[in-house]
Amino acid sequence: MMIVKNMSDELREYRKLCIAIKQLYSYSKLEWKSAIKERPKKLTQAIEGYEIIEDKFITIEKIKLYRLVNEHNKEPCIVTKRPLVLPPLEKYDVKYIPMVTFDCDFRNPLPSVRYGLKLLEIFQEEDNERIRFFEFRYELAHGGPHHDFPHAQISRVGENKNFNWIPEHVPAFPLCANGAMSLLLCIIISLYSKRKSGNIVNHLKIDEIYKTPIKQIVS
Repeated sequence: MMIVKNMSDELREYRKLCIAIKQLYSYSKLEWKSAIKERPKKLTQAIEGYEIIEDKFITIEKIKLYRLVNEHNKEPCIVTKRPLVLPPLEKYDVKYIPMVTFDCDFRNPLPSVRYGLKLLEIFQEEDNERIRFFEFRYELAHGGPHHDFPHAQISRVGENKNFNWIPEHVPAFPLCANGAMSLLLCIIISLYSKRKSGNIVNHLKIDEIYKTPIKQIVS
């Protein structure tokens, strides 16, 4: 069942989300800076890839991001075409660089919220640098009986688009989210350990009310 909150609640969450995105950007930058300084062997490929995408301006720039997520914008919507890089992965699949894009519109009583989680790999092929990625969509409830709950699913973009047999709409994995903020936390938890997720969430200084759906996981 879709739960429609009143507009003031949604605008309040929009402003909190804007702040959280900026804090996440800063935290991720610090984490990559630390990884580059220490250069642990397991992160060699990811670090080299990160340096390449930063040099080629594939990711969103700070000034552009901050302009997009200004919580005082007249139009409460966020669409980022270039992704925000998340902190390095810890243990599994560490060669990938996690990134996220935002497509959020809070102008209606029932907000449209979609995050695109990309796992990007940069590798060498015949002395050339190649980029490939997989993407998953994290969405709040939206039209139709099959997607009227918060969910995650595969997106047929990046490397996925080469496999037209991959299902794009099912399965839709249900998520413990009741809004844009807790949906963002679901992405963080899906990538990192409980300890690391807790550190990130604490850095974002997210209000307790937005942690409720996933409190048992990060507490």
